[in-house]
Amino acid sequence: MLLSLAPPADVAAQSRDTDSGMKTVLGSRNPDLSAGAQALLSGEVDEGIRLTRLGLDSAFGDRERVAGLSNLCAGYIRKHDWQAALGYCDEAIELDSDSWRARTNRALVYLFLGEFEKAEADLAVAEERAPGAASVKQVRSKYRDATDPVIPSVTIDDRRDPDDDRR
Repeated sequence: MLLSLAPPADVAAQSRDTDSGMKTVLGSRNPDLSAGAQALLSGEVDEGIRLTRLGLDSAFGDRERVAGLSNLCAGYIRKHDWQAALGYCDEAIELDSDSWRARTNRALVYLFLGEFEKAEADLAVAEERAPGAASVKQVRSKYRDATDPVIPSVTIDDRRDPDDDRR
């Protein structure tokens, strides 16, 4: 199952004057959020959730909070804990109603809960914000499978007459 994980904000480089006590910072601004996202991607769900929670404790601004909350939602989806996942997605969307990752994850939760109208509404927003995102496309495909499943139109009858030698 492809989940939409939000990368934490990175600080490419901030140069500061040494005379004034400023310094240069390279890499992630929030190492715990970054490590949590990596753990979730590698399938270490419990560790990813633990690190993401630590990262949320020191999140810098709403952007990092939304990323962390969306990633917690994804982690709890992996654990099949739909209510916990939904709570984190709701919290992320409350902070940023345009968060396509949180919307995609919440749409997936709604699919598992059988709430197709809500899933459709979240997918519509996610597709508008990130029309080419692979995770949005995959959840849309799951939505179609759930709401309009493909029914085979060809039936193969492989029963054979035991006396029939033709092959």
